[in-house]
Amino acid sequence: MHNCPNVEKPREAVFSEKEAADIVRLAVELQESHTELASAYTPGITLDELKRVSAEIGVSEHFLEEALKRKGKVPANPQSDPFKGTYEKVLDGELDPDDFDLLLDEFKTIPNVPGPNQVGRRLNAKTMVGIAQAEVTITSRNGRTRLRIDYVKNMGCVFLAIPIAFFGFIAVMVAAESALPWIGLVFFLGLIFSSVRGLSKANRYVDNQVEQLGDRLAAKIGAAIEQGSNPALPPVVAEGESQNQRA
Repeated sequence: MHNCPNVEKPREAVFSEKEAADIVRLAVELQESHTELASAYTPGITLDELKRVSAEIGVSEHFLEEALKRKGKVPANPQSDPFKGTYEKVLDGELDPDDFDLLLDEFKTIPNVPGPNQVGRRLNAKTMVGIAQAEVTITSRNGRTRLRIDYVKNMGCVFLAIPIAFFGFIAVMVAAESALPWIGLVFFLGLIFSSVRGLSKANRYVDNQVEQLGDRLAAKIGAAIEQGSNPALPPVVAEGESQNQRA
């Protein structure tokens, strides 16, 4: 009798929680970008589904509930990335694509950039939020509506870089001629420090503005969904549009 050599089972790939979340998010974005497959995907995760996934990876329901409580006490858009931000919300109920026009007044026109574009049950629009440019994507299918806003935070660095470099160079040159070059260097470093603090405040301002935009859009979407499910309610009216025009 011959002993069979032990065949090692290939090790299964292991992903961190962040990697897993990023992979799932990317997979969702790829599927939603393919029109023929997008209709099979239902946006969002219910609480029961979240509990089931947490249990499968060994997370106690007690800590899941604690995490859900704490989530309401932290900013919706943490500044983990100094360059980009994302606002995302999923609402229960489908927004009728015919009601997408109720949201158009929230989008500010950007020169030389195409306006809002609707393809089936998906609306894409670019808008300005302060000095930041944001892309809004609204998808309505399978009983839910997803609202997502992707934006670039610190476009202000482009406007600050030139004057900082110019005034810093002048300060260094003037100080060098007076035999005190360190004064120019200190002034230059002070400019950089002040600009960094200014950008941080500007980023927080943009985060807040995007969150306010997202909340307004979510409120309008929710009201339109509610009105669609209960025709007895007064219709949702876009800004600048009378109820007679809407009717």
